[in-house]
Amino acid sequence: MTKYFRLDIDEAESSKKELLESEMHVLNSLKAFQTYKKYRKSELVLKTSLRTKMRKMIAQINKIKEDLPVQEATKLDLPIKRKKGKIEDELDEIKRKLAQIR
Repeated sequence: MTKYFRLDIDEAESSKKELLESEMHVLNSLKAFQTYKKYRKSELVLKTSLRTKMRKMIAQINKIKEDLPVQEATKLDLPIKRKKGKIEDELDEIKRKLAQIR
């Protein structure tokens, strides 16, 4: 059994307006979602492309490193560390020379 009810003209117009606005919001949401999907897909394609290019670049860098000649480590001539007493002696000598100049 179906029941019917009567609406005023104002109520019917406002209900129709609300229904159309709701439909418009749904369609706008669908449009935004489709745009998002498109940009997300292009983002994934770009990321994949970037990842592939980075792997190729790393492989080229590693190949260049392998092709470079290996330099043997050479012994560096480091200055001999002086004992603390000798440094103090030199400081005293410099101070004495400065005193003579003044």
